[in-house]
Amino acid sequence: MRITLKEVAAATGMSVPAVSHILNRRGNYSPKTCEKVISTAKKMGYRPNSTARAMRSGKTHQIGVVILNSESQKHKYHYMATYEFILGINEYLAEKNYILSLIHLNKVEKLEENSRVFSENVLDGMIVIDSIPKDTCEKLQQQVKNVIWLETNVWEKHCCIHRDEFKVGYQSAKHLIQKGYRELLWCGGLEMENIEPHFSIEQRYAGVKQAADEAGVPLKNLSINWSLWRRELKEWPKIFEMELLEVEKQLTKGIGCIAYNPDVLFWLKEGAARFNRQAGRDFGVICCDETAMLREWYPDAARIGFDRYDFGKKAAEMLLESLENKKTKPESLLLETNVLVEGATC
Repeated sequence: MRITLKEVAAATGMSVPAVSHILNRRGNYSPKTCEKVISTAKKMGYRPNSTARAMRSGKTHQIGVVILNSESQKHKYHYMATYEFILGINEYLAEKNYILSLIHLNKVEKLEENSRVFSENVLDGMIVIDSIPKDTCEKLQQQVKNVIWLETNVWEKHCCIHRDEFKVGYQSAKHLIQKGYRELLWCGGLEMENIEPHFSIEQRYAGVKQAADEAGVPLKNLSINWSLWRRELKEWPKIFEMELLEVEKQLTKGIGCIAYNPDVLFWLKEGAARFNRQAGRDFGVICCDETAMLREWYPDAARIGFDRYDFGKKAAEMLLESLENKKTKPESLLLETNVLVEGATC
């Protein structure tokens, strides 16, 4: 037999609204009172009726998170760094008694064939991560009223969160110049076919270029064709050898390299090792980005820190703020990152 909220209230000697507020983590009650209500509800086996709660409040308490990983991609785990955002988002949502639902990009692209997530208005709001195509962004805005754009190519006055990528590039180049490198090499992967580049590529490069121009330091480019790298795994050795020829030509003695992201950094490190060149000894390199994998596999790498977990929490906080205050949308945030890990690679 299902235990009702009224029965829990009777067992605690409190009113139904007070018990409801405590179990839904609302209101200002003492820790002792909250513990009493929560422990009583648990002992009695009370489980909230999400359908009834949604009918009363007009909210489902479900938040969608759109990610690029999809079964339609050949490398569906390519964006593992997104998981760090998701951990932060989920941490904040869980504290506020919300449920996170992951939505893969390929499902959004075919909304007419989609699940109940959109057809039945299951979501209270949505957080969109990474470089989602513009036409998909428009479809999302039509389907869900409350959307936060986290590190996407969308930048508007409200509801967006970006890292200041220009300053990231500028700081990276400045650090190399201060270390004494008199020639810089941008390793950015600008050549991509049929893929909308992430905004950070252009902005990081603009920051690098300004720092180089201010110091009068020559800046060269080493573009990596990511369209080739996204092919089948069996083709990678051949593609790697093709790209190595360009690395050997450009990676001259004493040059300072700026790697767009950890993937480029690992690729550059492995490529240099093929012809016995080592970062920090024969050339310098700093990475504009940081992931958990980089911290674990290459802890000595010079890099600009990026706390995706914290960014995820801020995105969730912004979304819930917009749900509570429907008259005013939250201002967009351009967050600076000043964490420089000097490392041993430059």
